[in-house]
Amino acid sequence: WYEILPIKFPFIKSMWVAVLEMKEQTRLTLNWLWGIVKQLGTPRRWETVNKLSWPIWAARVWQFVLAEGGWVMFLVFGWLLSLWLAIFNLLPIPALDGWRLLGVTIQKVFGLKPEKYYIIEWWINTIFFVALLILWFYIMANDLVRAWGVKIPFIG
Repeated sequence: WYEILPIKFPFIKSMWVAVLEMKEQTRLTLNWLWGIVKQLGTPRRWETVNKLSWPIWAARVWQFVLAEGGWVMFLVFGWLLSLWLAIFNLLPIPALDGWRLLGVTIQKVFGLKPEKYYIIEWWINTIFFVALLILWFYIMANDLVRAWGVKIPFIG
């Protein structure tokens, strides 16, 4: 674990530091996502998928933040995570709001009829959402195996 040391800034400067941190976290996340996408096209794709982690890992991070930083740090971390998720939601990925925004733009630029476009969009969103659910369950099962040694058939 790492030691958390508070850093104090004047109010205005703290807002600027927060914006820079969000920018850097977004850049790192997008690079990480792109790295995963590139790995999926290689023979090592299952190795990449098996390294993914989220639900159990996230709970452990929250536990660490609460234990080391107290309630204030816990709430600040929650606020930053919510803000980052709002920004992430604007990415043009099917089933996210950014995809809807892109779709409306495409509709306007190419003059597509809404009825036809909505049918296509529904199929893309449905297929992507089902794929995300399957991936999410797999990642969660993998997390359980790694974090607590739970025995799950065909995983770990």
